[in-house]
Formats: sequence, structure tokens, C-alpha cells
Amino acid sequence: MLLLQDGKPDEAADFLRAVVRTEPQKAEPVLRKAAELGARIAPIHYHLGMTYYRLGRKEDAIASRTARARRLLT
Repeated sequence: MLLLQDGKPDEAADFLRAVVRTEPQKAEPVLRKAAELGARIAPIHYHLGMTYYRLGRKEDAIASRTARARRLLT
């Protein structure tokens, strides 16, 4: 998911994707807290799910995506 700022790709989003890919163990606690604080912000849940997947926590990845869908529908 690409975030835009002034019509240009958001550098923060690019950085987040890089951290999730290269250092998911560092990204996980930050994204988990962000998901708690911003429960209705879809990109956070997407990146948290991808982080869990990269850590080999497939059940958590599925649960994160399911919880995200539930929150967005309520």
C-alpha cells in the first residue's frame, strides 16, 4: 500500500516496508502498538500482518488481517 503526500510517495511508507522486509523483529512491537492506537488504519494492520508472516507467525498474520477486517466493518 502506497501512502501519498503532496502527490509523491511517502518516504515513511517506503521506510516502513523496508524495515518489515529486513528487520521484522524490530518492526513488530512498533506496529503492534500502532495497531492498538489506530485500530481503523488499514495500512498498519497490513504491515503488522506482513511482519508476522515474515517472522514465521502465520497464525498471528491471519488473526491480524481478520481483526483488521472486523474493525473496518464496524
